Amino acid sequence: LGYALWQLFQSKRHPTVIRPTMAENSYGGEETVRRQPLFQNVWVGRQATPERAYEWNDVNIQTGIGDTVIDVSYTVLPKGEAVIIVRGLIGNIRILVPYEIETRLVHSAIFGVASLFGKEQEKMFNETLIYQTSSYDQAEQKLKIVTSMIIGNVEVTRV
Repeated sequence: LGYALWQLFQSKRHPTVIRPTMAENSYGGEETVRRQPLFQNVWVGRQATPERAYEWNDVNIQTGIGDTVIDVSYTVLPKGEAVIIVRGLIGNIRILVPYEIETRLVHSAIFGVASLFGKEQEKMFNETLIYQTSSYDQAEQKLKIVTSMIIGNVEVTRV
């Protein structure tokens, strides 16, 4: 017992220091890749996705005055949740979604109309609406659409 106490006392006086060895690029040297966005922020003008196949990137844009058309049927959405965020002053947003994609729409507007798959068309005055398809929470592939407008309409339709 005395010997064990002596060893404990010695280990406290002269602790063993363990230092990990790291490769040069293993800390803070993560490689990043810059990707080209589908849309640019514009003050005035109409924007639309290309009418050909394109690689999907999440959308996050601000617009001034003008319409935005996003056709998701020309791309392959990744597994999980793809996101479209559009904020604008005045204009309309039209999003075309394939039938197999479950969708959630969160729309906020001062003045406007919201329509999800032609079933709901609700006039808005300083409101936020949230609609989603019935299987959205369980879906493997889904699309979340978040829009904010001062004056404008949002229409999400199937293609």
